[in-house]
Amino acid sequence: MKKIMKAASLGLAGVMAMGTAITGTTQEAYADKVELTLMIQSPVDPWQEELGNMVKEKFPEYDLTLKTWDEGTAEQTIKTAYAADQAIDVVGYWPTYMKKFEGTGIPMDLTKYLEEDEAWKASFGESALEVGTTDEGILAVPVNTSYPLFQINKSIFEEAGIEIPDEMSWDEFTEICAKIKESGKTPLSVQSDWAAWFVRNGLMQCWKDDAELDSFIAGEISFKDERVVKAIENVADLYNNDYVYPGGKEAVTTSADDALSAFVNGDVAIYCNVNGNSANAADKVGDKFEIGVVSWPGMAENDEMNHLLGSAFGYMVMSNTKYPEEAVEVLKYITGDEVQQMVADKGGIVVNQNVTSDDVNYQLYSKDADKIYPDEIINLSSEIFDNIVYNQPSNYLYNGEAAIDELETLREAAIAK
Repeated sequence: MKKIMKAASLGLAGVMAMGTAITGTTQEAYADKVELTLMIQSPVDPWQEELGNMVKEKFPEYDLTLKTWDEGTAEQTIKTAYAADQAIDVVGYWPTYMKKFEGTGIPMDLTKYLEEDEAWKASFGESALEVGTTDEGILAVPVNTSYPLFQINKSIFEEAGIEIPDEMSWDEFTEICAKIKESGKTPLSVQSDWAAWFVRNGLMQCWKDDAELDSFIAGEISFKDERVVKAIENVADLYNNDYVYPGGKEAVTTSADDALSAFVNGDVAIYCNVNGNSANAADKVGDKFEIGVVSWPGMAENDEMNHLLGSAFGYMVMSNTKYPEEAVEVLKYITGDEVQQMVADKGGIVVNQNVTSDDVNYQLYSKDADKIYPDEIINLSSEIFDNIVYNQPSNYLYNGEAAIDELETLREAAIAK
């Protein structure tokens, strides 16, 4: 607004010098124009330029300022703008991490707008909105999610006489692995960089409730707790039982290309993948066999604790916006069918349930969005992060109890700081 008024003032001075005048109607047109700042475009997204163009074309009546979204500085940018009473009216952020903003007053509660527009609310599916919901309301809405899942070769399951489940407990999963191995096939493949997903998910799922999980994440529960040890042992058993391609402990070093090739060539029944890469794997399989999508197995004693590592990206509206109704209209559009179909056409996996795709499993790639948990023990310290993300489960496979001792030493050091 200040920039426009300054420009108008300079223009007025020039016109008056020439003996002319600007009418009051023209001045009011400048003053009344809705100004919105949108930080919604990420330079790494192949659809970022088209997203900006679509928004401008959709809302020509608004004075839109488009800012580039930067992952490393987004949180600080939002907080700095709010402290200066400047609104980034619609801003990209992870709904998964909205608890960071609880008590700050920065996000606007979107609940009433979703309740008033049933079609918009329904487009997110049954539970996707939960990832951006806190005790203060729905503070952000998701557009995509990233988490691990299983893609399966339906032919191998059928030949082994196994009914394909939508979800499975850890015990059910290992029983399936045993049957597949008996049929002469290797149960699953996972690349080395993703092997730690089994451990990380297990460490979120092995508790009776979220209160216990949060205590573990805060470093208040030992890595020597029997539930932690059991979760790590469960993962080691996959390798010790030769369930992971190509077999033995050495399977923890399987490359990404080898893990995918084993699935594409029909050598393994289950491929451990991230949902955003699932369509690419399906393209490589082509018509060789039919692919199913199954949720990551849970070690939890109850369904409420079947959490998943991952994140969800989306958008929020800052509460200090001068134009809440208009900001929400823009939010509806960029999360709506037209824009999200464009994103899907360019390879994105979106939560919008109205989007269509040639991939018959497309909608299944975001079905577990509500399971994503916003924190992990790996965030307690950089040393724990490196140990678990980069060195598990191999540390336990080769070093046994000493690997648990190492983690415990790191936990004690982290909480002592």
